[in-house]
Amino acid sequence: MGDLTLIKPKSTFQGFESMSRVRIPLVLEYWSVQETDNMPRWFVVDDRDGSTAVIPNTDTETMHDFVMPYASTLKTADDNNIPMTAASRFTLNLKTVKEVDASTRIVPTPYKTIIDDNAQTFSINGVTLTNQQLLGGIDLLSKLGVSTSGDHPITFITVDLPAEIAGFAESYILNVTAEGTNITAADPAALTNDEGWRLEIPGLEELTTVGSNRCQRGKLHIDSTWQWTERRGTSVLHARNVKVIPEFNMPAHARAAVMSMEARAKKGDDTYRLTDPNDETYLLTVQFYDRTSIINPCLDSSALFVEKLVQEVKLMHDDADNGIGEMIAWHDGLRGTTAAEYQTSSVAINFWDTLFWGGVDSLTSIDPGMDIILASPDYLYFDFPYEVNAEERGYYWAARFVSLYKSFTYAPENLAQNAETSTDRDGNEMNLVTPQVSAPAIRGMQGQTWSETIRTDEQYFEMAFPRALAVAERAWHRASWELDWSPGVAYNMTTGLVPMDELAEDYSGFASALGCREIIKLSKLGISYRVPPPGGSIDPSGILSANSELPCTIIMYSTDQGGTWSYYSTPVNIGAGQIAHLKSVSDDGTLESRVVVVDEECIDCDSSVGPSAGDSGSSDQNSQSTNNPSEGLEEGTQSGGGTTSNFALELASSVRIMIQMGDNFDHGVDCSLGDWGLCYTKTVMIDYLSDTEYLNNEFKIYFSSIHRVLAVDHPDFVHEHITGDLTLIKPADTFQGFKPMTRVNVPLVLEYWSVQETDNMPRWFVVDDRDGSTAVIPNTDTEEMHNFVVPYTSTLKTASDNSIPMTAASRFTLNLKTVKEVDASTRIIPTPYKTIIDKNANIFNIEGVTLINFTILDVLSAGIADFMSMLGIKLTGNHP
Repeated sequence: MGDLTLIKPKSTFQGFESMSRVRIPLVLEYWSVQETDNMPRWFVVDDRDGSTAVIPNTDTETMHDFVMPYASTLKTADDNNIPMTAASRFTLNLKTVKEVDASTRIVPTPYKTIIDDNAQTFSINGVTLTNQQLLGGIDLLSKLGVSTSGDHPITFITVDLPAEIAGFAESYILNVTAEGTNITAADPAALTNDEGWRLEIPGLEELTTVGSNRCQRGKLHIDSTWQWTERRGTSVLHARNVKVIPEFNMPAHARAAVMSMEARAKKGDDTYRLTDPNDETYLLTVQFYDRTSIINPCLDSSALFVEKLVQEVKLMHDDADNGIGEMIAWHDGLRGTTAAEYQTSSVAINFWDTLFWGGVDSLTSIDPGMDIILASPDYLYFDFPYEVNAEERGYYWAARFVSLYKSFTYAPENLAQNAETSTDRDGNEMNLVTPQVSAPAIRGMQGQTWSETIRTDEQYFEMAFPRALAVAERAWHRASWELDWSPGVAYNMTTGLVPMDELAEDYSGFASALGCREIIKLSKLGISYRVPPPGGSIDPSGILSANSELPCTIIMYSTDQGGTWSYYSTPVNIGAGQIAHLKSVSDDGTLESRVVVVDEECIDCDSSVGPSAGDSGSSDQNSQSTNNPSEGLEEGTQSGGGTTSNFALELASSVRIMIQMGDNFDHGVDCSLGDWGLCYTKTVMIDYLSDTEYLNNEFKIYFSSIHRVLAVDHPDFVHEHITGDLTLIKPADTFQGFKPMTRVNVPLVLEYWSVQETDNMPRWFVVDDRDGSTAVIPNTDTEEMHNFVVPYTSTLKTASDNSIPMTAASRFTLNLKTVKEVDASTRIIPTPYKTIIDKNANIFNIEGVTLINFTILDVLSAGIADFMSMLGIKLTGNHP
């Protein structure tokens, strides 16, 4: 049902062999180019008792815990989108943005500002603030670090209104986050869907007692449940300086409502039943639900349900805005109708046709009596990835990416113009023509964040911000580069009608205001906005250059695979043939981008839009590269040991090491080489995770071992002791390479015994003799032993070892035998030879502790007062 699928064994299944891998090829519909297409939290159900359990490594929000990195971002052979690597991102950043002085720019840009002679002033670096009341009062000002003394006059803003509504639609259903966390500026708030119902409706209690829960096989599973009470819903609607419109999905996307009313019908009340039990229609929705996800409009009980719902929601609104005066619906729901057919005084539609699928022409077919709110998916859906990169989160049915730049350049009042600034879903040029009719009246626009791949508050904020600020800019301000609606005018990438120089200047100002100021406000308000990954380029001489799509962004680089990080300010020489890792961090250091690898030179790097921050004297933390990155550089040095280049990293990043303990005795192995004739066995399991064959044999795998390796029992590998505890294994002459997605088991014989998992040392690393490069094998770069060591099953060193292993039960017994709680309030540790309490001894207050005379304490150290303070000791109390 829905997106829930299972795999199960056939009658031919013979079981899982110990420590083995089973590959199960699947064939799926459409395509997959984002790693987040793979949902976490796979779980097992056992039919013997109906029990369920989540598979641990999938219980995560770190995709690479259960998804191998994607190697391609192409949907089809005709997909011409440019994948964003560090180098291609570097080039794109050079072309689209440069840092400019944006200290006086207000986001969103107002129509005009009026500064009264008696305006109150505030102190905040580089920011002109609106009236206190508009900002939400003292609390918000305090969060932003604003004091009532300063040199910035308060500014009253008059908004230019090509768009009356600058809204944001949010889904609270598809994945659940903490109650109310997502409510920031929502219009509308999607409170229902197939997966859940979130608003209590008096008289329809099953909508939340049943519809707010998701379960599998009768057991609550995957997400917590919550719903808004009537009071909560009303307070959300009226407590903020935004209009929050509750949205109810019907007749489609309504399984939560249908099943809730089915539960009511089973109790004997079918007044509001939404599906006909005698209906045998078979259908499958886009979300893979059957007819139970659709309200049957032919039933009288369905009409009664809608009437009851509207009446109760109206009562929630009555105190605030005299009930329901307006209906807003998605375009396809009202297509072909007129405003006169509805009873509300105002009717508006959310227009969500994509431009490349005929959206420009479709816009003109809307009844003039209906207000239009633009919700173009290819520019305004913020559940889509920010860029064409497999590690980005999001769906992509209408666009492979919705970047900050793409949302900013959206021209809402002349949709055909967008063909000059963007491509279609597959990265191909669009040819759009403004229809031969008068321009439609656009009431507003809204961004949308659906939550199919969003499961946490942090993920939501990252997807919504800072793109929401670009929506506000375009909705509230018409820029000089936005062209008038001109019937019959054609637009594509070569028509050259949009003044791109004006757009570039406007966007650089907007991006500079965001990067240098506005995102700091977001951070102060607790919004975990997206920190963009850096662009990067390494030229043949080893000069590393980096930049960001947001000026003033702090960039850090590492030359030892992230072992140590340095701040990037200007191009740095890391050495020819080397690679680097880059990441961006927020101004306060609490947020980070994903880490990107830089291993190539950018293409078309001469297409810079202007001088860098270094040329203009701006902050040395600005991200833009200079045009001549080698000037004035000194040879850089690398942190940590050894160099890092492609050869070693190629293998290290493609393998996983797991160590399985064998036996300490009764293993049938000749231990004559071991001290005292003692030895044990263990197996090094090498999982080669790449889908391409690896044929090189000029590598060695080094590891530390507290016991001597006596033998390697595998024809294709040999071992060598280096010095101290450093040992290696390397391929023998018979080694034929690693086959794709295979496991190679390398049995070892070691001296003595092993009964502690910490006998196995972490940080195994590869050395490649072709260039001397080194790279740590990622899953061993940890202090979590079970990341690379299979749990031990025995703690016996030898056959005569009679130590009692500590399990919960044996530990319980031992505790019962060895200790019981007694009054120890007068006991001193360590026990003194004797105690002397002078008649004039100081008195201290500390629970359960008797202290000796303060004069004796005084001689212990000059820092005793600090030590006593740490213990919580005061000069008043009843303990001498």
